[in-house]
Amino acid sequence: MSAAAAVDPLDVHGVADALARRADALVAAAERAAAETPSHPVGAFRSAAVVVPDAVHARSLIDALASGAAIPVVTATRSLPTFVGADDVVVVVRSGSWDASGLIGTASARGARVVDVVIEAAATPLLESLPTALAAVAALGRVGAVPDGAGITVRAIEAARTALAASAERSATLDTLVRRVGRTFPLVLGAGAFGGAAAAHWQAAVNVMAKAPALAGEAPAVFHDQAAGFGQHGDVTRQVITLVVLHHAGATPAEADALDAAAELYDEVVASVHHLVSAAADPVGALVDLAMMGEEFGRLAARSASVDPGVTPITDPLQRFDASTGP
Repeated sequence: MSAAAAVDPLDVHGVADALARRADALVAAAERAAAETPSHPVGAFRSAAVVVPDAVHARSLIDALASGAAIPVVTATRSLPTFVGADDVVVVVRSGSWDASGLIGTASARGARVVDVVIEAAATPLLESLPTALAAVAALGRVGAVPDGAGITVRAIEAARTALAASAERSATLDTLVRRVGRTFPLVLGAGAFGGAAAAHWQAAVNVMAKAPALAGEAPAVFHDQAAGFGQHGDVTRQVITLVVLHHAGATPAEADALDAAAELYDEVVASVHHLVSAAADPVGALVDLAMMGEEFGRLAARSASVDPGVTPITDPLQRFDASTGP
């Protein structure tokens, strides 16, 4: 059988194959970042700016993974923060499709140290999020911004390998969840910054892969705004929204309690509630594990709806509205 004949007409970009090789993609991204980034001690720079071509997918993951930074770390999309100067380091992570030469030139002209990490392109921009985030953290570790950068990358890769080793069982569980969610809209909740980033990744995966609406939230932050939005119209939300709760052992007791309280509150206004638990023992591993669950859920939901998870005809022509590639 020829290679052309073997292409799945509902997965022309090979999303399923890319998901089966997630650990390899993370290893390659981390290794590229380590190779491209000179080592500096902690305190060598005043602050760090991480610039990526994507507005949401990678930035929320980087913000969580770099939350233990020794210096301020700011993420930006295709633009250089105005504060960047001679005492700062700029880490650019991209797959090669974005020409960042103008931004890099501007940062260099301001006297900033610039690290340009070009990772391997993924099957879709969404699937570049985790490798981009890991490459960014690996580079931040090398420049002294995130002292445990190397340890974070090791734990993330190990979590990906563990998840892939249990892929058959996980896929069966997620396939059942796809059927239970059906044509309702999933509202995904996670605990704390790591769980919240995973929930946001789930939302993106459902939007991009299944071409379906989805919501996301972080407990306890949802108590400031999102939860108030369910004070009315329960007769409607109970028909169209299904709650998916992401649990992980890395959440603090307060975060875990807040997540349980949110699930109990939302139970009254959604069609049903479903709980997923990460097997990872630490927040980094849990973030990767839960994010990969979201990607697989998105792929399976796309298959259930007979749509291609790697094609986004609605948003493709709108990419011209991306943030400026200038400084």
